[in-house]
Amino acid sequence: MNTTADLSILTLIANASLVVKAVLAILIVLSLASWTVIFQKFFVVRRAMRQTDDFESRFWSGTELTKLLDTANRSRDTSGMEERIFAAGMNEFMKQRQTAGACRYGQQRLPRYAGSLYP
Repeated sequence: MNTTADLSILTLIANASLVVKAVLAILIVLSLASWTVIFQKFFVVRRAMRQTDDFESRFWSGTELTKLLDTANRSRDTSGMEERIFAAGMNEFMKQRQTAGACRYGQQRLPRYAGSLYP
């Protein structure tokens, strides 16, 4: 009787049953899929952080807000979330500013809206 058993990974896999090999294959495929998603999310978050940093540096540099708004409106597809929020707020502000009555209405509506947020 041979007392030394070969316990290398390749030998264990080669001598394993079909069920064990199937489970290992499933685990490997799911592991690769998980790492693919992890790296994709990493790159998405990194791009969002870069876009946010770029916008914040332009915002705090003292550039006119109307120029920032024009840039944000032109690059709507490639801009970051913070820049899109800025553009939406500035567009609404400009719309309110053009019509004095609507601005007053917005100011009257604001306290009621803020009051509804906090019971």
